[in-house]
Amino acid sequence: MQVEEAKPKETDSTEASQEKLQVAANGQYSISSSDFERQQRKIIELWAACNVPLVHRTYFFLLFKGDPSDYVYMEVELRRLSFLKQTISNDMETSRYFSATPF
Repeated sequence: MQVEEAKPKETDSTEASQEKLQVAANGQYSISSSDFERQQRKIIELWAACNVPLVHRTYFFLLFKGDPSDYVYMEVELRRLSFLKQTISNDMETSRYFSATPF
């Protein structure tokens, strides 16, 4: 029996980063410094949009300095914030619709 490899769904935020992601011979993820800086900028923008507390922001940057092993945590933070921003904007659109519609 042949087992096919399952491929996860790719989102817009991860397509570009997955193209640049390389798996080294020892199995560790490697990411260039420009990718790390791009992810940092995107995270900072999303923190501002989602009103993330300063304590979380400080703790996050104290822990992750750009090591190759930090890639996973940066990606998780990007996905979490993207989901949060999308949820907030969907809720705002829904509330605008119901406030504009008479009952």
